[in-house]
Amino acid sequence: MINDEQSGRSTLLLKISSGLNLSGRRRSLTGPWRFTAAVIALSLSVYQLYFSTIGVLDTVTYRSGHLMLAMALVFTLYPARKGSPNNRFSLLDAVLALGGLSFGIYIIAEWREIVLRIGWPTASDIGFGIVAILLCLEIARRTVGLALPLVALGFLAYSFLGPYMPGPLSHIGFPLDRIVSQIYTSTEGIYGLPLGVMVNFVFLFMLFAAFLHQSGAGKFFIDLAYALTGRFRGGPAKTAVVASGMMGTISGAATANVVTTGAFTIPMMKKLGYSPEQAGGIEVAASVGGQLMPPIMGAGAFIMADWTNTPYAYIVKISVIPALMYFVSMIAYSHIWALKHNIKPASDESIPRIGEVLRQGFHFLIPLGVLVGTLVAGFTPMTAAIYGIVAMVGSSLLRRETRMSVATVLQALINGSFNAITVTGCLVCAGIIMSVIGLTGVGLKFSSMVVAIAGDNQAIAILLVAVASLFLGMELPIAAAYIMVAVLAVPALVNLGIPLVTAHMVVFWLSMDAAVTPPVCITAYVASGISGGKPLQTGLNAWKMAKTLYIIPFLMVYTDLLSGEMIPALIVAIPGLLGIFCITSAWEGYLLRRLYSAERLLLIISSGLLFYPNYISYGAGLAVCGFLLLTGRFLPGPLIQTSEDCMIKA
Repeated sequence: MINDEQSGRSTLLLKISSGLNLSGRRRSLTGPWRFTAAVIALSLSVYQLYFSTIGVLDTVTYRSGHLMLAMALVFTLYPARKGSPNNRFSLLDAVLALGGLSFGIYIIAEWREIVLRIGWPTASDIGFGIVAILLCLEIARRTVGLALPLVALGFLAYSFLGPYMPGPLSHIGFPLDRIVSQIYTSTEGIYGLPLGVMVNFVFLFMLFAAFLHQSGAGKFFIDLAYALTGRFRGGPAKTAVVASGMMGTISGAATANVVTTGAFTIPMMKKLGYSPEQAGGIEVAASVGGQLMPPIMGAGAFIMADWTNTPYAYIVKISVIPALMYFVSMIAYSHIWALKHNIKPASDESIPRIGEVLRQGFHFLIPLGVLVGTLVAGFTPMTAAIYGIVAMVGSSLLRRETRMSVATVLQALINGSFNAITVTGCLVCAGIIMSVIGLTGVGLKFSSMVVAIAGDNQAIAILLVAVASLFLGMELPIAAAYIMVAVLAVPALVNLGIPLVTAHMVVFWLSMDAAVTPPVCITAYVASGISGGKPLQTGLNAWKMAKTLYIIPFLMVYTDLLSGEMIPALIVAIPGLLGIFCITSAWEGYLLRRLYSAERLLLIISSGLLFYPNYISYGAGLAVCGFLLLTGRFLPGPLIQTSEDCMIKA
């Protein structure tokens, strides 16, 4: 049986996650203000469900309707600054919401005429377009912070200042009416691909996640992960990894994983001897992996599918084995670290029984099965998400404790909109950036520079993309980082012979480091708030543990890892995992015992052999690794304690 403390803590996690606020600045509305926000949120969810099923709208009207409602909800829920009222929205917020309504209605009413006069915008087009751009920047600022709007403003400035830019960055420059027309009165900017992916796919999957959370599925997955891993060394660390993988199938958001699973796993890790920074770092690295785990992989995966004209089910299919590799490598790291620092398992009485957990929550697996099954059967992601929501409501009726009432369903619809608007704010801002990149041609120039520097060497090109991702993504949400880097770098990778889907997948993986790269790493700040540790040290620990993000992209390019065939992918994945294990052991200096420097060097050589796609290389790598396992078993190792050991014991 799950003890009362465990059950109470897990219930608290669900209350936290059901109203998840990714930016940390959401208002606590009361009275009529709260009712107004709930009505707007409910309207947005109903709007999405209706026009995803039986309703019919043209593309621009559909996207504009979503943006108008999302914008009104943002101005209702998120204050303009710290000193703004927290329990109500202000007159300024109402005016801004009306501004969003005005430019949305204008584009709907005038769209036919705008298409006919394409290239000749009127004064009204420009006026409403400027309002639209400013309000899109503002909702991004309120929901995801100042970094993304500043990047967008930088690109907007670049579109004006092209003639004054140095060397290959220069261009002819564009007047205000041309820029605004590109961003507002076309489907290349605000109403472009990112917002289209949001309204067609991402919102419904986030709504599905809200229904799962509201039903209590989060508690089930956390308990199941703890039951599976809690009895092993470093159990809570492994629980963080497994729970984040399971929660990733629901949320597709790294920060959501940290809040939901970290509130349980981080205190448990600290209790067993992990430092606050180490506990937070493990949770952050594991939670980033949740955004790689199918079937819900965040907005980036849906954008990738649309961008490459590839069925989302295929993106899910080729992502499964790389995602599992990431999580297995995290489990290996947590195990080696626990052995190195003699971290004991948790007490058995605090760990739930697997059978009991499955008996109480087996029905939560039904909607996930329906979701995956419909995707595999060839249905669209939109249809799969709707079927999953229906299956969630139906399966909740199988147990009295989880039965969803009308009030619970309404709350799930409201929470789904609350959580989705942060993504909308991010994506419309990304649409502005994409529009400017297309207008100025800077993407092709960046691509040419990468090709020129890399020559014909794909590995050097991937390293350059990794560096670009590291810096461009340092202050951006993951979806925005992926969009920016993909627009700039994918053409270069394709020009070097890398297939389009593989190139996008490489960029998608490399963009994940936006969540763990100091000095600005939102997930690490959230985790440090739970652990009480230092944010930058937490981020550095997460970055160190998430090193697989930089290894697997090379395997994607040079091996059959993304072939879509099980056997060829496994032939790559199994030696690759062993190679990652060798790198981890070399990094930590521990394999059965502490390692000599020469042994660590041999492990690095072994990992390189295991990564190289050749059976002779695999055999040599296995031989070296086996030799080190034997010597580790029978030969003594260094007896020197590290400063980290002393800190842990203290």
